[in-house]
Amino acid sequence: MGSGDEGPGTQPKGIYLYGDVGCGKTMLMDMFYSTIPTHLTKKRIHFHAFMQDVHKRNFQLHQKYGRDYDTAPAIASAIAREANVLCFDEFQVTDVADAMILRRIIDILLSPSHGSVIFMTSNRAPDQLYKDGVQRASFIPCIELIKHQSHVIYLKSPTDYRKIDRPSQGTYFFPPTGKDLKDVLPQAEAHADRWFNYFSQGKKPEFDVELHIWGRPVTIPKCVVGVVAQFTFQELCYRALSAADYLEITRNFPCIVITEIPLLSVRERDVTRRFITFLDAAYESGAKMAVTAERPFEHLFTDEIPKYEDTAKIVKEVTNKTASTALPTAEKKAKELDFEGDLLESNELFSGDEERFAFARALSRLKQMASKEWHEREIHY
Repeated sequence: MGSGDEGPGTQPKGIYLYGDVGCGKTMLMDMFYSTIPTHLTKKRIHFHAFMQDVHKRNFQLHQKYGRDYDTAPAIASAIAREANVLCFDEFQVTDVADAMILRRIIDILLSPSHGSVIFMTSNRAPDQLYKDGVQRASFIPCIELIKHQSHVIYLKSPTDYRKIDRPSQGTYFFPPTGKDLKDVLPQAEAHADRWFNYFSQGKKPEFDVELHIWGRPVTIPKCVVGVVAQFTFQELCYRALSAADYLEITRNFPCIVITEIPLLSVRERDVTRRFITFLDAAYESGAKMAVTAERPFEHLFTDEIPKYEDTAKIVKEVTNKTASTALPTAEKKAKELDFEGDLLESNELFSGDEERFAFARALSRLKQMASKEWHEREIHY
């Protein structure tokens, strides 16, 4: 039914489904989406992609009507005309610019005049959205509206279904224990070449092809256009690429090869965040991926144990404790860290809850993307 005071005949409530990584939220959304009656228009979109579309529309309207033009009503009306039912996967708010425009668009979409129905999945309960964000008080009315106009459901599951063992396709190459990637470079290069040729079905590659994203060129080092792209990790994550860039790359290339993925350092959080953003885009696009990496992924997001004197410096920077008191604990912890336990609680690489969720999601998705089931799906070129 409607929002409570309006009586029968108003728009039904939407759904806000939240829970831990891999508990089945997206699967349930997809099942819901497939049952929407044909007389209703519908749209399912990853929330990153939705916000990129909103910002693009916002930019175009300001270009046309000037900076003082209020774009929110026009954007919301256009979205409502395109779909009666909207499904947002991985709903999250971490950026003040997103929060400020999103609160007005959702307010308009859920108003009786527009009557949109929204299904959202999220890792966060509604009250935890945009936690500690800039000007969060301005976003709270939007949270209250979402709660009022949605059936809020917590999906509790002890199992991450994406991590259930499946036959591996061998798409991820790591050196044997005790060796580095440089020690087995010929085998690593052969692995990357084998998967590139498999994905391209023998088509001849092109080099330094420009992909234009919002009018800005992004160079693809090696590719078969519309089929497969290959990057070194440095080419993919050390450039100043955004979520929009990664979404367009994975939309244009259904297969991706990434080589030379290093251990990810506590000193390079931006690089790590870009890699996680890319993985989100690749997963949402259904991209098939082959990689060569320094370590298996569950051990990739930590540093090698630093030299004794370097450890003291890192510990002092991270924990604000003195090196003499913190060093033994830190060194022991560095030896014992693993993905399932200490790493997510560590402050060394991930400074906030959103980053920990993103990290957990990335590792879970990598497991699924390595599966035989994932790679046997049809590729739509």
